[in-house]
This record gives sequence, structure tokens and C-alpha cells, in this order.
Amino acid sequence: MKKSLSSFSTRFFVIPALVLTLSGLSPMFANADADNSPVISSLYVTNVTSTGVIVNVISNEPVTIQLSYQNRLDTNSYSVQSSTLQTQHSISLNNLNTNTNFQVYAVAKNAYGRTAQSGTAYFSTAGSTNSDTGNPIVSNIRTQNIDNTEMTLMWDTNKPTTSVVWYHADLSDSSSVYSGGSYTAKSSNPLSTNHIVKIKNLQSGTRYRVMVGGTDSSGNVGQSEEQLLSTLSSSNPTPAPTSQNPGAPIVYNLSLALRNSKNNKGSRFNWKTNELSDSSVIYSTSADFTTNSRTAIRTALTRNHEINLGRLQSKTFYYYKVISKDRSGYSGVDTGVLYLP
Repeated sequence: MKKSLSSFSTRFFVIPALVLTLSGLSPMFANADADNSPVISSLYVTNVTSTGVIVNVISNEPVTIQLSYQNRLDTNSYSVQSSTLQTQHSISLNNLNTNTNFQVYAVAKNAYGRTAQSGTAYFSTAGSTNSDTGNPIVSNIRTQNIDNTEMTLMWDTNKPTTSVVWYHADLSDSSSVYSGGSYTAKSSNPLSTNHIVKIKNLQSGTRYRVMVGGTDSSGNVGQSEEQLLSTLSSSNPTPAPTSQNPGAPIVYNLSLALRNSKNNKGSRFNWKTNELSDSSVIYSTSADFTTNSRTAIRTALTRNHEINLGRLQSKTFYYYKVISKDRSGYSGVDTGVLYLP
């Protein structure tokens, strides 16, 4: 009987015998003793089919292995054990759902009871005989109206799907959006190719790991890669032009289209104002705008604004100010933080 796993998953290409080598660990088959934990030097998958896979684990000393695996967007996890003490294990996972993306990790225990946990490996089972087995493709992810406790995410898909966001506070560099404590936000709108979901009740000044996606009418799932986004600090809220700067343009409907340097393009800012004004974005890698600070400006007066930035660095936080100045010299401002994957 197949395990009842959520159908929400990501679109991956599986390479047979894909090896996940864990960096920073001692060499394979290093000497072991009762005072040291075992070392898992490799975790990789082979023989991927529509309903099964073989997970291979290599350690530096004889150990037993427990595998934990789950659909990448399901909170339910499953486990299987190999109780023989040995340095190489090949464990079969069977009766998996077809056309589904999984993650798996191993826990090793040596003869002295000491344990070690591997990194996480990912694999996708093959599609079923359903006439439509193409996973939706998620693209053009952007954010809007990020403040202390809320943010709005928008994205597109190449076919109509539901709209779902998975997120949780980024507790460490190794924390995954699939870890415990994850939340979901969904749109009540019918299947669509243009998606918008608002996340509420977030913590101020906090970085979040976020993933978006949806399921089409045939049950195929499309899912983005993880995004890192930060809410504003309560001590530095988004300016309110109508109260702080009477007569200033009101900046609204701010959206960001994130692109990393691999695309040979920068990120694009779009926003609107309630009156004619110019367009500028100041961005920096520091919150006080003193490090690597740059400015992009368009002097033409408009109500619909667009600024394309230059090539930005991947895996970097950028603090930004969006500014629109009208003919009278009054400026409307919006601020925030973006992370380029």
C-alpha cells in the first residue's frame, strides 16, 4: 500500500547514482574509537523508479543506519532501518508515490552507541501513466509590501495551479523550509497562472525561508527553490509618506523580480505612485547604506515606475530604498530587504 504523502513537491531532474558528499568531514574509513562519533562520508541514491529507490550510505566504521524520508512538502516522515553493523549500506525504499519529490537523510549508530547524522539528499520518482504528467513551472517570483509582520508574494506558472506558500523563520544556515515549525499560506482563488498570497503574523526583523508553488488539475505539482526574505525591524518601519511628508507621493504596489548574476541580469523594481514623480532606488549591502551603496535613477515623471538594477551578487542581502519625488520636491519612500538566492 502506498504511503499517504502530500502531493506538493518540487520539480527536479534526477541523475542516477547522484552522490551527496559531505564537506568538512574526516576522510572515508578514518580510524574510529569508543570516544568518537561515526562519520557518514557519502549519502546517494540509485535505481530510481516510479515507486522506489535505493539509498546508499558509506561510513568510516561499522554502523547501523536509520533512514528518514518524506515528500518534500509533507510534514509526515517515515523511517526504515538497517540493523547490521557495516560500513556500506544499500537500503531500498518501496511503495512510494509516483511523480513525487522526496528528501532523505541517514542517522548512523556505531557499536558504542554514538550517533551521527548525514546531510539531506533529494530524489524524484518517475511519473505515472496519467495523460498529463508535466509538473507546472514556477517563474517570476516577486515580493510586495514587505513590512514588520506581513509580506505578499507573487509568481507565475506555465499552467493553471493552486497558490501555496511554505515558510518558516530561518533558524540557521542549514535550516530547511521543510524542517519542523513550517507554515503554509494559501489563496482561496481558483486555479490560475498568476498567483498572489499574503503571509501575515510574521516576526519583525526576521529572516524567513520561503517557497512557492501549486498543484494543477491533474495533480502535478510545481514548486520554486527556497527564497530568503526578511521582514522589517519594528524599530525601523516602512515610512508613511502621508503623515511624515504631507503632500509627498504615496508609493504602493511595490514588487521585486529577483534575478541572480547567473542570469546576467539584475533585479527589477516596479511600483506605483498616486501622482507624477520620478523613480530612484538606493541599495546597499549594509542597513546603514554605507557599504557598496549604489543608486539607480530615472528622471521621467510617471505613475508607473520601473528600475532595473545592475548585476547583483548571489547569496547576498541587499537593503533598499525606493524613492519617488514629485514636481514640488516632495518624496515618497518605501524601504525593505531582499535576498538574492
